[in-house]
Amino acid sequence: MRIVGVAFAKGEYEGRPYHKVRFHCVGEFDKEDNTAGQSVEMYSLNYDDCGNIFEYVGGNIDSLIGLNIEPMYNKYGKVSKVLVQE
Repeated sequence: MRIVGVAFAKGEYEGRPYHKVRFHCVGEFDKEDNTAGQSVEMYSLNYDDCGNIFEYVGGNIDSLIGLNIEPMYNKYGKVSKVLVQE
């Protein structure tokens, strides 16, 4: 998946603080019938789980655009981190 946008959300919900990062990505569909164009996905992660990708771009958020990433899922099916694909 290729990053085309990044959004940050920080605040408090029901008395609990949150700090999220949303990666907006495009990629190819799996080889399915009745598909055309590109797939669009949004991955939301806790900011603290994104350290590796921010280190990769030296903290320059604009440098995230165009990177290819692979989402990694936890046992509950939620994205727990993203890996940069070279």
